[in-house]
Amino acid sequence: MDKTLDGVQRMTAKFGKQAFDFNVYVISDASQLSMTILNEFGTTMGNLFYDGANLDFDSAVFPKNLKSEYIVADFQFCLYRVDDLKAALAKIGVDFESAIACGDDGITTETRILSKKGTQISKITKTYAKNPKSDSEILQSIQYENFLRGYGYTLVGVEE
Repeated sequence: MDKTLDGVQRMTAKFGKQAFDFNVYVISDASQLSMTILNEFGTTMGNLFYDGANLDFDSAVFPKNLKSEYIVADFQFCLYRVDDLKAALAKIGVDFESAIACGDDGITTETRILSKKGTQISKITKTYAKNPKSDSEILQSIQYENFLRGYGYTLVGVEE
């Protein structure tokens, strides 16, 4: 993993003309991806757990045909190390580009693009800000757009 997440994220998602907003408690590190999806009242709408070998997704709300493998892949594209992704995707003919820009305001933006034969598949934009306590970078937001399947979402960390 390039960066880890452990906390509540506000997710705004769109699929076609439908839009959704909810909170997601995410733990994403080298050993697991765990997500608990919550509605506005704090009620669990779904759980996902992936440990690199096993994937489990259960929800009484989301459609049964929801591909939880796509959720895991999205997080991998967003959070795995650039060199690891580039090498793995090259094996299946997918190009992976990454660019970093540092703004005068202290915000760093990383853009990741997946494409195949010149056709863009997805675009990921991540923003980071400096942690004033440790001078390290804190992941502020992730914007994911999947042009192939027509969906996208934005994750923004919720202040505790």
